[in-house]
Amino acid sequence: MVEYLLGDEMRNLYIDFDGVMFDTVTYAFLEMKRLGIDTTNQDEITNYFKKVDWNYLIDKAGVLNNSIQKIEKLIESKEFLLVEVATHRCSFNEGIIKTDDLKSRIHNLKVTTIPKKIEKHFALNAKGNILIDDAESKILGWIHDGGIGILFSNKVDHLIYPYELGDNPYFITNDLLDCIKVNDFYKEKSKIKK
Repeated sequence: MVEYLLGDEMRNLYIDFDGVMFDTVTYAFLEMKRLGIDTTNQDEITNYFKKVDWNYLIDKAGVLNNSIQKIEKLIESKEFLLVEVATHRCSFNEGIIKTDDLKSRIHNLKVTTIPKKIEKHFALNAKGNILIDDAESKILGWIHDGGIGILFSNKVDHLIYPYELGDNPYFITNDLLDCIKVNDFYKEKSKIKK
């Protein structure tokens, strides 16, 4: 693991959409099972996400853990150079709907939609910046490229630090506001190294 400490320099914060802001993953998989779609077949899953009515899915899935209000607080905190939603998309239409939905809720929010086949750490500058995502593989790729990873999980009720549970090289939380604590952790860590 390569670790880049920026000290008091400000970092970018990238927030995943599906499974972090909206419960679209859970709802979509329930819907796929109801439709008889093989949820172990990646091609069938991708095909579902290409065809689904994203307005309907976002509406039915709902917001997770007051994420909209918490993103507004993260922006207002001025702790980050940039607070941006970074989401994968299986279709161009999915990207447009997600972007339009978010911009209707949070004005001036930057949203980047990334084709599903491109990893986030290839599309964005990971070095020294923070990504919060519900997919461990995305967090590990981000860390490998010099970023700070936070795994979002509703299975925890407080911020878990790297290696606190054994071999996890990332933070784990269910609260977007913990991103400020993670940022502060690296600010303090850089002061100690000076």
